[in-house]
Amino acid sequence: MNIVHLDSFEQVAELGADWNDLLRGSRDDQIFLTLEWLATWWKYYGDHRELILLAAKEDSKVLAVAPFMASTYNIFGIKLRKIEFVATPTSDYHSLILTDKASMCVRMFLDYISQYSKKWDCVELDDIPENSETANLLRTMKEKPLRLNERVANICPFVRLPNTFEEYFQLLSANTRRNLKRWDKKLKRDHRVEFEVYNQVGSVKQAMNTFFELHQKRCQMKGYAGLFADKTFRDFHLEVAENFARKGWLFLCFLIVDDKPAAAQYAFLYKQKTWAYLTGFDPKYLDYRVGHLTFMYDVRDCIERGLNEFDFMRGDEPYKSSYSVFPRKNVELRAIHPHSIVSRLYDWASKNDRLSFLSRRLGERISLQKRRKES
Repeated sequence: MNIVHLDSFEQVAELGADWNDLLRGSRDDQIFLTLEWLATWWKYYGDHRELILLAAKEDSKVLAVAPFMASTYNIFGIKLRKIEFVATPTSDYHSLILTDKASMCVRMFLDYISQYSKKWDCVELDDIPENSETANLLRTMKEKPLRLNERVANICPFVRLPNTFEEYFQLLSANTRRNLKRWDKKLKRDHRVEFEVYNQVGSVKQAMNTFFELHQKRCQMKGYAGLFADKTFRDFHLEVAENFARKGWLFLCFLIVDDKPAAAQYAFLYKQKTWAYLTGFDPKYLDYRVGHLTFMYDVRDCIERGLNEFDFMRGDEPYKSSYSVFPRKNVELRAIHPHSIVSRLYDWASKNDRLSFLSRRLGERISLQKRRKES
């Protein structure tokens, strides 16, 4: 077996492997590992990073793929060089693509990464589902050359979907059921209400632009600029949505009030589950709780489609707890360079909740400003 360092995502095909076929046969198949997501993300965000795309190959067969990258962050005027998963922090989940001889492949990937010791300050593999094969195998790699330390990175609530909406509705608290009924009745009393998916409100581009507007309105109501104020972020998700729509993976739905979209859920359909990414709503319908009602209609639709799970993904916001959710953890596995003062300072600061938040936000802001200046 040997490790091949690839220069592009397309080179996996040159090795005789179809990326998504390999993913479907892996232990950690998920939407954020699809070629449509990763290659598109790299197209928009890869310019100032080094791609470390590794394939484990035995004879003519690809057994595993590790989508890593090297990034440089400017935090408080100090450069931090980090090896991380491609599409960090945009993806909610990260994993390796592992098929046969997984343990050996993981060991060889880590051995290869350790050879970059003069180029990086830390290896930070973030947002790995705690029960994934990737997390389980990485936990076993405790000895040198990479000593990975684990911490909880995020809580990711999800809903197990029963066979009927009525069954699910009865799982909710009496107060939640009462509120949803009251809000729905009030909205239908005052307005004409429909629930529609993206292809019923125009093209993918039209539907996404409508969603962008609703998301921005929601954020601006709270005093935030909104994620889609960044043109690169908009363009990335527009292309992802178009690619996903062709695959049948896009689940962009709208609560229509008097023939106008009032709320939206931008989500994905993959492996019999819904991956809920972002939401938006028009603040003028705030009193009707259209965000909550959109979720209710979403879940009804998902159950009718025969899906098994509604995944809220990263973030344990209080409103999610009302919907009979179960918690699931993402973990981070980190190795700091033993001879780097920068990595030690970063490791210390990131373990302090306040300093971690400030350093990450500042680093992201500086990176965003740099992209804008160079575009």
